[in-house]
Amino acid sequence: MGKSKFDQDAAFKNLIKPEVEQEKNIGKERQKEKREIKKVRSLAFYPSVYENIQKIAYIERRSTSDIAGELFESYISKNMDKLKEYEELKNK
Repeated sequence: MGKSKFDQDAAFKNLIKPEVEQEKNIGKERQKEKREIKKVRSLAFYPSVYENIQKIAYIERRSTSDIAGELFESYISKNMDKLKEYEELKNK
């Protein structure tokens, strides 16, 4: 009797269950749907301010966009009362 050939593809398919792969893909698609997509907006900064933000971003290994977003989120959380007031005025 001769040796049978090793079927690498069949062995690989047995290791990975197709159902599990499908569940993982569905989960990723759902996560993408829930994500908020960034929009590009223009802001004006003094050149010295922007240069300093770029330097800080470089040291922190982050983007200037991440830093700006974090600053805006912090500002919003500190001013939630104003957002509530805005909603009240809008609903009148």
